[in-house]
Amino acid sequence: MRNGLLVVLVLLLATTLAPATAHAAPGELTGSLPANGGTSLVVWGGGNTEQVRTAAQAKGCTLGAAWVLDAATQEFVGNVYGAPAIVNAKWAARFPGDIDASTLLILVCRPAQAAASTPPAAPPTQPGAQSQERELARLLFSGVNAERIKRGLAPFTESGMLVTTAEQYAPKQLAAGRLDHAIDGTEPWDRARANGYPSFNIGEVLAARIFTGPFSIQAEAPKFVQMWMDSPPHRSIIMTEDPKFQFTEAGYGCTISTANGTEIYCVGVTGRP
Repeated sequence: MRNGLLVVLVLLLATTLAPATAHAAPGELTGSLPANGGTSLVVWGGGNTEQVRTAAQAKGCTLGAAWVLDAATQEFVGNVYGAPAIVNAKWAARFPGDIDASTLLILVCRPAQAAASTPPAAPPTQPGAQSQERELARLLFSGVNAERIKRGLAPFTESGMLVTTAEQYAPKQLAAGRLDHAIDGTEPWDRARANGYPSFNIGEVLAARIFTGPFSIQAEAPKFVQMWMDSPPHRSIIMTEDPKFQFTEAGYGCTISTANGTEIYCVGVTGRP
């Protein structure tokens, strides 16, 4: 992440901010923003974090995140709009009040059509697939909890709101044919809150298997659990390896299609009220 953003910064400095002494009025941004989604380097005229989003919106950018290079540490510090406070803790510490005028910001705009777009219809599923999907989700819940117990961790409590969130999102992965945490323009915490979850403390793990030939739900479940266990970012969410991820509840949802071979997409949503 750091190296990639450094490259972006260097390129944008060379191409988008011709005058090195660019200035912006208070509460305004100097620099063009990609209304259809993308990244841009701008000069901030001064004001707080929420005012940055308002100024970006005025330029046609639905702002997903803002980044700044901390001169003291030479590290990028970011604010992801809508994320839990713990995700943006470093940003809040860096900017407890206003962001100084003439600060260079890297802004990440979401695609303008993302929130309003309708994913393509999911391929038809095989007869009885719904019961198989629920059984697979149940086995994922028990499988992840078994791994937690082996590590001396308390098992997750099942949350109906998180189950609904996972069940609603799994078909969207199948319809799009890819794993993506924001396939419909929403973030995991947006989706959980829409289903009544009382906090923004949300995590999400995704996995898919696409293959040909027969399959059994009992054989597939441990494969999905193992994929998450073998992936450090996913394991840190479901196994409480990162202090940021002290989740206590979970819900799982899967979708299965046999229209073109076998496609199985599963979503796990974790939370802490």
